[in-house]
Amino acid sequence: MLDQIHVPSLIISLCSVTFLIFSQHFIQPRLANIFDFAIPYELILVIVGITATNFADLSTHHSIKVVGNIPTDFPPPALPRFDLIPSIFVDSCSIALTAVAIHCTIAVIIKQRYHYNFDNWRELYSLGFVGIFASFFPVFPVTSVFARSVIGTATHSTQMTVCFSSLALLAVVLYIGPALEYLPKCVLASMVIVSLYGSMMKIKEAKNLWPTFKCDLVNFFYK
Repeated sequence: MLDQIHVPSLIISLCSVTFLIFSQHFIQPRLANIFDFAIPYELILVIVGITATNFADLSTHHSIKVVGNIPTDFPPPALPRFDLIPSIFVDSCSIALTAVAIHCTIAVIIKQRYHYNFDNWRELYSLGFVGIFASFFPVFPVTSVFARSVIGTATHSTQMTVCFSSLALLAVVLYIGPALEYLPKCVLASMVIVSLYGSMMKIKEAKNLWPTFKCDLVNFFYK
């Protein structure tokens, strides 16, 4: 196994992980009193990785694997493959129930927090309409996301925020996406590993949950 290790990728990965951990746990606490905003160290790492790979041509000289071509065009709509229904029916029902439960739960939380009017049937209609429309494209199942919903309702007053968020996401896909073609995959993997570092450290809490809250312990490992 050791003879299959790609040394340049290993070095870049170690440097990336070291930079992210050191910046988040040592530099950021010291700069918190100076700046009112969090410094995007991940973005800095991405810019450095893309610049170094592009100008030094690391993918050619050192065989560094990069993200590669990112398509910027949208696939044309097509009818769903109904022949797959027998093989995915049970899983589809489970996914649909989960999506509806998540969506309704987030809607109730937003309603209680900001005193909105909430109609269960209207929410189901809207979720079903979006799901039917999305079925003509190769996308993931549609549901709500708690973080984006809270941010959108906390900082904006109308639903026009969804339009601006969609336009910003469209600009990223069409124009900023091709700039990530030279991003080394080892840098991307390092960012994922560091982002999971906090979750892995929470495993230490399991030993405290076992003697007191066994149900919470089961829920902890389930999540």
